[in-house]
Amino acid sequence: FILPLSWNLSWFEGLRLSIAYNFPIIGAFLGVGSRRPAATAECREDLNPGFLRHRAGIVEGHKALVLSSGSKYMRAAGPGYVHLKSNEIITQVVDLRRHIRTVPVKAMSGDGIPLETSITLTFQVRQQDTAAAAIAYPYDPEAIFWVNYLESFKSSSGELAWSDRAAHDATAEGVEELSRYTLDELLSQSLTDVSTISQARARLKKKLSANLEEYGITLINVAIGSLRMPEEVIERRIESWQDEIQDRIERSMATEKEQAKLQLIEAEAKAQIELVDKLTREIEVTWAEGDVDLAGAVILQLLDQLALVASDREVRALIPADTMTTVEQVETWISNQGNS
Repeated sequence: FILPLSWNLSWFEGLRLSIAYNFPIIGAFLGVGSRRPAATAECREDLNPGFLRHRAGIVEGHKALVLSSGSKYMRAAGPGYVHLKSNEIITQVVDLRRHIRTVPVKAMSGDGIPLETSITLTFQVRQQDTAAAAIAYPYDPEAIFWVNYLESFKSSSGELAWSDRAAHDATAEGVEELSRYTLDELLSQSLTDVSTISQARARLKKKLSANLEEYGITLINVAIGSLRMPEEVIERRIESWQDEIQDRIERSMATEKEQAKLQLIEAEAKAQIELVDKLTREIEVTWAEGDVDLAGAVILQLLDQLALVASDREVRALIPADTMTTVEQVETWISNQGNS
């Protein structure tokens, strides 16, 4: 080493530990006579080999050790250099990074529809609120005690790692939360209000946060997966959607027909107004010329317009034959009067 170090970090301490391990008699003379296992079999693979040979070593920056004496919790140690006392043994290696666990959930909606989904939790060991931390994950030592309690807790589910046990309660809480809503509410998608599934997720996160905080665990995020349901339920919903879409189409077509009818009536009214205006102007012109009186001017213009309209074959087919005969007779009489 280049810089001076404290006694337990010096090269002499390393030499003393090595001699004690390889020469037990000399180790006893040096006061390092314990050769008991440094760690339980479950956590040896997560440790630096130095711990198993010398009961001391370097703990990685994202880990913390649970040290016990017998069945009694003693302290949390690491990361960095850790030297075990003669009565201590490593019973757990705690990963301080974020953990992600997904648990399957089978629930029943409020209207009795069986549902299947999954709940994904993101969490980590509670961190200390410090701005100038010397380590990457400044954990709360008290949180390690509760994590160790979760690890050693036995239940009907058997032995679970603390990270798996932290997610264990999400199943029961998820079942309870989903049962509060009907299937239509869970599947509703609103553009203005918060969706029901988002409300359920927020309520679930609040419950689980309170539960996990008691055991020194901070819940970061909760996600609810897509809902799955029986095939017959899906088929019924598809039929219901089809009926709803068909009803919307029919209402839309009826609205369009009504609008087209109103537009036609408006166009006919506009045409009639224009025709009346045109007739009025032409009657005034004919009357002003002085050849006929007002009644004659009106009759002449009406006959002209009627003859113009009747020149269209399609329109003429709609006019009764008697009417057309009368029109022709009137035209002949007016023509004769003009010649005479």
